[in-house]
Amino acid sequence: MNVKWLLAALLLFAPARSGGSTAIISTGIISSSSSNAPPEIIFRQCEPIRIEMCRGIGYNETSM
Repeated sequence: MNVKWLLAALLLFAPARSGGSTAIISTGIISSSSSNAPPEIIFRQCEPIRIEMCRGIGYNETSM
């Protein structure tokens, strides 16, 4: 497996501990093409969960 894809997968699925609550890491997605250009890193923004029944389940932010 390519190292950069393994790193991207770890960043996507590893929650970060912050005090007593859990938050999803604002991930950096690595994308590249078949050219010799360096990979491009795209950052996503996390948003607070606004649906009441989804709060308090271990995560306090989500990203789409």
